[in-house]
Amino acid sequence: MRGASYIYKLLQHPHQPFSAFDLHVGDREVDEGLLKRRKLRHDSVVKPFAEDGDEGAVGPQRDTGWTDQQANQAALRDYYDRLEEIKAEKEQAADDKNDAAYGRLEKEEDAIRAEVKRLRGKFGRARLVDPQYEQARSSVAKAIGRVIDRCRKDRQLSKLADHLHAYIEVGRSCAYRPPKPCPVWHF
Repeated sequence: MRGASYIYKLLQHPHQPFSAFDLHVGDREVDEGLLKRRKLRHDSVVKPFAEDGDEGAVGPQRDTGWTDQQANQAALRDYYDRLEEIKAEKEQAADDKNDAAYGRLEKEEDAIRAEVKRLRGKFGRARLVDPQYEQARSSVAKAIGRVIDRCRKDRQLSKLADHLHAYIEVGRSCAYRPPKPCPVWHF
């Protein structure tokens, strides 16, 4: 029962928060790409544009999937700044009758607008988490809830269930936060 192992870890470390992702993954083998996204989540979002000379690169480089509010804000500021630059460059290209430059700028503008739309998410709100992190949060919360519900059904464990329900916090980070002094658990 996974939920019991999550609770066990939380009880061993009172008042210490653990990310739901770390609890969910535990000692299991993890997809390297997911760990790379987790480690590089800020770097990949804050540098949104292709470097000059990158062959075939147009506009923003896609991040690796993770976005958080601060990184989104920085990336969006960069995108909006670049859109202003493109507007001026397009006017110059039109005045110079440089169709190739104008076409390249249009392509870049379209790519940036698509990326802004992706970053803003549904109804224009910033996306806060990668779906895999949300899945881990949901799985951990449900697993812990199932264990507490099973304990609640057993008359001998109902007080334990009430205690765990009251003092285990679940969400993006999870923690066991009992009143001080902390109870001593013997397993």
